[in-house]
Amino acid sequence: MNTSIYYMRTFIFIFFIPFFSFSQNWTCNDSIACNYIETSLSIDFIEPVNTGSNMTVGLVPFYLGDLESGDVIGAFFTNDNQTLTCAGIQTYNDTATVITLFGADITENIQNGFLDDQPIYFFIKRVVNDQHYIFYSTFSLIDSNNLLINSSYLTDGLAFINYMEISPLCIYSEEFYDCNGDCINDLDLDNVCDELEVIGCSDEIACNFNSIVTENDDSCIYSEEFYDCNGDCINDSDLDGVCDELEVIGCTDYIACNYNSSTTDEYNQLCEYECPGCTSPIACNYNSEATGYDGSCVYPLEFYDCSGACINDLDGDGV
Repeated sequence: MNTSIYYMRTFIFIFFIPFFSFSQNWTCNDSIACNYIETSLSIDFIEPVNTGSNMTVGLVPFYLGDLESGDVIGAFFTNDNQTLTCAGIQTYNDTATVITLFGADITENIQNGFLDDQPIYFFIKRVVNDQHYIFYSTFSLIDSNNLLINSSYLTDGLAFINYMEISPLCIYSEEFYDCNGDCINDLDLDNVCDELEVIGCSDEIACNFNSIVTENDDSCIYSEEFYDCNGDCINDSDLDGVCDELEVIGCTDYIACNYNSSTTDEYNQLCEYECPGCTSPIACNYNSEATGYDGSCVYPLEFYDCSGACINDLDGDGV
C-alpha cells in the first residue's frame, strides 16, 4: 500500500473564543485509490532524528476520537519544498502517553526538525490485514492550564491534544467493485459480481430453495404432487397416510361382486352381492361370477371367434 499524500495549503481557524485548529486539504497518491492524484507527495513514518531539542505533547484516549490501539501517530513538519518530514512518532495503545516532537538542529544544512511556531501536522498509520492506511487529522492543543493554544511547535513546550478527528487520505472501492460502484466482473450482467454469485435453487416452491441464491442452476428439487418436502400428505383428513386426493373409496369385501383391492377407504355399503351378467360359457362376455342372467350375453358370428378371427383358415387369407 502506498502511504503517500500531498500537502496543498493550511488554514488556521481563529474563532471569537481562543480556539486554534489546523485543517488541511490533502490528496492521495496510491494509484489504486479512487481519489488518486499523480502529483501527490509522499509521507513516511520514519524514526525521527533526536536533535536534543523537543516539545512534549500528551495523548489522552478520551480526546483521541476514532484512534485504535496499534495506530501509529506521526508528527510532521513541512520544509521549504513543502515536503512532509516526520519529527515525532508514537504507537497508540489506548492508554495515556506522550509523543516527543523534535526541534531542528540549526547547525545542520538540512532541516531535520520543527522550527518554533511551525505548524504541527499529525498523521495516523493503521495496519489492517497487512495493508497500511493513512489518516490525516484535525486537532487542537491545550496547555497545562487547560487553555487552548496555537497548534504549532514550541521548544521545551508542553501541550495536550484535547480534540482529534481523523479522516482517510485515500478512498478505495469495495472489493470486487470499481470506483463507480459497478462490478469489475459480471459475466451475466445481473449487477451481482461474479465473485459474489451464489449458485443454487431460487424457486421459492422448491424443497431446496435458498433465499440468498443469485444464480439459478436448475438444481431445484420438488415434492411429489399432493405431498410436502418431507414426504407427508398436504391434505389427509383421516390421517391414514393416504392423501385425500389419492383416496379410493370402495368395497373391501372380497366376496362382493364389486370388491376393489385398490380401495384405501372402506365403504362396504357400496358392496354388491347380486351380480347380474352373462352366464353363458360360450358367450364372449361370459362372467363366471355372475349370479343371474341379465340378457347381456354377446356371441361371435358363425365360423369366427370372439376376436373376429376365422376359427378355420388353412390358407391364412382371412376368409
